This record gives sequence, C-alpha cells and structure tokens, in this order.
Amino acid sequence: MNIAAITKNGVYIVCAVKELDDPAPNFLIVYDIHTGLLFKKWKPNTNTICVAISSESKVVINSCEDCYIQVWDLTTGSCRFTLKGHRSPADIISQSENGQRFVSFSKNGIENTIRLWDVSIGSQLACYTPDSCITACVISEEGERVALAVKGRETIIALSLKSYNNAHSNKTPSIYGSEERQGITFDVSKSG
Repeated sequence: MNIAAITKNGVYIVCAVKELDDPAPNFLIVYDIHTGLLFKKWKPNTNTICVAISSESKVVINSCEDCYIQVWDLTTGSCRFTLKGHRSPADIISQSENGQRFVSFSKNGIENTIRLWDVSIGSQLACYTPDSCITACVISEEGERVALAVKGRETIIALSLKSYNNAHSNKTPSIYGSEERQGITFDVSKSG
C-alpha cells in the first residue's frame, strides 16, 4: 500500500490520514512542501488504499476500498472522474512521467488485471490479465508501454498500447528498441 506520494518536482505531498477515535473513512491531505502549509483536503466516502500525485497533469489519484479510483483536480479541488473497472481494490498506482496516464493493479492476487487509464479524459485505455499475480510494474514516460513481472514467471511481460488509428492505418508501426531483438524472450532469472 502506498498511502503517501510526492510530486516529481518535489512541491507537493499527498497523504491518506485518519483521525484518532473517528469511525469515518480516512481522508486525503495535500501539503505544499516548501511552505509547509495545507494546500487541499478531500474526504472520499470510503477509505483510500493508495494514492498518487502529479504536478504535470495537476491531479491526485486515489484508489478506494470500494474498488473505485478517483481523480481529483489539484488546482480546483473538484473530483474530475470516478473510474470503475476493478473487482478488487487496486493497491498500486504507477504514473507515466508526463502524468497523463497511469496503471493500477492489486498485488493481493484476488484480481490479476492491470488497467491503463488516461487522466485527461477519465477513461480506461486498456487492460491485461496475466495467468498469475502481478508482482511489479513500470509504465513508460509517455504511458504507451508497460513492463510487468508476474509471480512464478522468469521473464518480464512487455506490453505496448496500440491506438485505434495505429491499428487501422497502412503505416508500418515503429519498432521500439533494436529491431533484431523484437519477439525475443529474455530470461532475467540468471545474473551475469
């Protein structure tokens, strides 16, 4: 669980906090690190499982115990989107460098699906369900590629998002990395 996150530029920090002796769900607070002042505060209807924050896209993202993901506007404080799709609360949110996309998944093994979202339109772009539990994941800078590790598997799974326009165009898709390595499975279980 990641119930605190800091912006890439180090200006803001978001935390999910709970007041002592209060049965209400935890809430989100954002502080300006440079001044130490409270910047924003939100009280979602259910407990937050994990959070992420981006000064690039000006959002705070929280995954809730009711399986929804909320995208909050860092400037206005309003909820931009409530995203649906998970059957189990996502306990991991990983954002692209530009803050426009993020992946969410659960390491608990109840739901093995990883979902890719776009924060600018509040929409799921893709989902992938491996055979077993996801143990680690990273999203590329622009949010079009995802690499993940899966329990019991010695190789990394690399995924690329293909847009509808790219899938139906006559253009040859660009090759990522070295062309002679396309389609090769790499064994990462051995060092050296």
